[in-house]
Amino acid sequence: MATDLEAERQFIREHMKRVHAERGCPDVAKDPPYDPDDRGVPPEMFDGPVDDEGWVAWKLLPSTVTDADLSSLEERFGVQFPSLFKAYYSSFHHMFDQFNNGRRFIMLPDSPSDNPLGPLVEVIEAWKPLLQIGYLPFGAYEDGWGPLCFDLDAKDSDGDFPIVWIDHELLPAPDAGNFTKATMSKLAKPVYSSFRELFRDQFVDAPTPLRGLDPSS
Repeated sequence: MATDLEAERQFIREHMKRVHAERGCPDVAKDPPYDPDDRGVPPEMFDGPVDDEGWVAWKLLPSTVTDADLSSLEERFGVQFPSLFKAYYSSFHHMFDQFNNGRRFIMLPDSPSDNPLGPLVEVIEAWKPLLQIGYLPFGAYEDGWGPLCFDLDAKDSDGDFPIVWIDHELLPAPDAGNFTKATMSKLAKPVYSSFRELFRDQFVDAPTPLRGLDPSS
């Protein structure tokens, strides 16, 4: 019998495969020496030749991220991820990073095969002071307008969290006296009620073609 997390992964895989097949997903190819810390599609994910502009189609690969990897990351940052969020980063290696369904434009870390959790860690570290006041950064709103965050103080009965974004131009400095939850809650703007709603909006119910997944968008 499948565990809840395994069922979540099946749900993620179903819709990731459909979106990938329907819309085509080229991205910038990684250059030699293929450093895992560099951005771009790693060679093992190439699904055809690299074009003259450095773009390449990429393929989904079964994720090598384990439950232990996810638990280690949760322990590192002192958080607990929603189950569907954990499934999102442990179902496939993928290069999905920009989503524009005509209703909302958001950016999420991809999960390349040579560094599957690196991009997510990079985003959390970039906005790490927000963790101190109950926000877990995990993406960006629009084209980098500000961090997309889970509001950790508003967990629902399924262990998921409301998602908000905060304008980076309005963020006070972490050492400022007004860098508090009370201040930030006035700046935080609601985006989704949960990661499940985000996934449904951007993968399940999104129109075809999904903008933001190819270089011509």
